[in-house]
This record gives sequence, C-alpha cells and structure tokens, in this order.
Amino acid sequence: THSFPTRRSSDLFPSHDKDGNIAINKSGNGLQERVEVLGNVKIEGHLFPNDDVNFNLGYNDKRWEAIYGSNVITSNLNINGNNQIPAVVINQRNANQTVMEVYSNSHPSLIINKDGNIAINKSGDGLQERVEVLGNVKIEGHLFPNDDVNFNLGYNDKRWEAIYGSNVITSNLNINGNNQIPAVVINQQNANQTVMEVYSNSHPSLIINKDGNIAINKSGDGLQERVEVLGNVKIEGHLFPNDDVNFNLGYNDKRWEAIYGSNVITSNLNIDGYNEIPAVVINQQNNLQSVIEVYSNS
Repeated sequence: THSFPTRRSSDLFPSHDKDGNIAINKSGNGLQERVEVLGNVKIEGHLFPNDDVNFNLGYNDKRWEAIYGSNVITSNLNINGNNQIPAVVINQRNANQTVMEVYSNSHPSLIINKDGNIAINKSGDGLQERVEVLGNVKIEGHLFPNDDVNFNLGYNDKRWEAIYGSNVITSNLNINGNNQIPAVVINQQNANQTVMEVYSNSHPSLIINKDGNIAINKSGDGLQERVEVLGNVKIEGHLFPNDDVNFNLGYNDKRWEAIYGSNVITSNLNIDGYNEIPAVVINQQNNLQSVIEVYSNS
C-alpha cells in the first residue's frame, strides 16, 4: 500500500514553467528536468526510451533504492556494491526452478540448480555433487578439507589418473596397483638427492641413495655396494648368482666366520688354513655312513 501526498488547493497540479518543464504535484520553481513529479507514478503500459541504448534509469549519484521486476533483461549487468549489504542476493522461492543460469553463446557457464548445487561449464541436469566442473580448475592458493582426516580426494571407483606434486606428506600410504603399469615408479631427476628414504622412529629402514645403492637398516652415507644390510637376512628360497662361476661369496679380506650347510657341492675346494684351528675338521655323526670318500674318475 502506497501513501500519496495530500494535495492542497494551493498546489499546482499539474503546472509548467516558462521553459516548458512540467511539474506534477509540486511547485514549478527551479525545475531542472522536463518532467518532475512529487509522489508515486503508476503506469498501465510499457515504459521505454525513444532510442536504443541511449538513456539511463537513474544517475550515478541518484540511484533507485530498489527495483522490483519479474524479469530483468539486459545486454550487460554491472554491479558496484558500496552499501552495507551484499552486492548480490538471490533468493529463489520457486522450488522447481534453478537459482541462476549463466550462458556464453548458449553454452552453460554457471548453473545453480534448485538444490543449490553448482555446475560450471556444464548443464545443471542430474547434478549429484555440490560443485561439478567440466574442464580444468586452476587454483592460486591452498586446497584443503574443512576437517582433518575426514574427506577424500577421489573415490574407490573414481580415481585420478595422475597426481603431480613436489611433496606428498601423509600419515599413511596405501597403494593398490591394478593397472597395466607398475604400482610404484620413482624417477629421481636430481642427481644430488637420494631416491628414497624410509625411517622407523627416525631410524633408517630403507635408503636408496643417489647412485641407486640400497641401504637396509643403516644410513645411506658412504655406500660402496649395490645392497648393504646391517643385521641378519633370512631367505625362503634359493640364493644363486646370475652367471655361472663368475661371482664370489665373500672376499679374500672379508670372509664368512662360518658357513653352515647340509651339502656343499663345488667344482674345486681350496682350503687355506691360517687360523688357530685345524684347516679341516670332519665329525661324522651318522654311524652308518663313511667319514670321507675320495674318488678319481669314479
């Protein structure tokens, strides 16, 4: 309900000044515009300018407090918000219609559907997630979840093809490889840095140094051999060299203290005894077998 000014008998309604400017419900003194009205104006018809894209509704310093309409159709929309309220507020009260649709050459750029889900560069039909994007996303800033250890990047059946990063810092790393490529590929391109370092309570468990040498249970500094182990090694399988009669077990100055075996089968046996024990000791504990048998050509 609008309140209209009460006209008095002394009011000029309407009147015009010497320049032909018209005053409605106000004095004609000091008129600046062609028509000036004091009070509301009700129009039963269209309101439009004489020329296309040539006149304004309001001025930069004389703006409407609010514009009410069912549809606002414009070639450009420029919003300069400098009031104590949000620059744009959209409240869709029709539960069957989208909140906002933005198109570029009839292609959807931004859709906010009736559930508030946002589609970028795609149709808003069938949206399942809060935000769905068709195309690349570039972020100049951090990307992080709201809660610690509560959300995932990807799903079990919707995985990223590749994740590129300078550092991946995680509490746990679980790799389930089921593609036609290796589960883990590490290519260290910095020749001054180790390939991999694995620690347990700050103690080195596995180190692969810059030369590709492997240290197990020891530091990777000063590695001389391809694999160096501090501690025992248990093998459930055969241990054999790649080439026949080409590699040794031990060196001349780094010998095993003892070799235990049920059978030692060798082409040659050379015993150089210079310890404080006999060079050869045979103790046959099976009373049914000979102590030693030596043959020449059978």
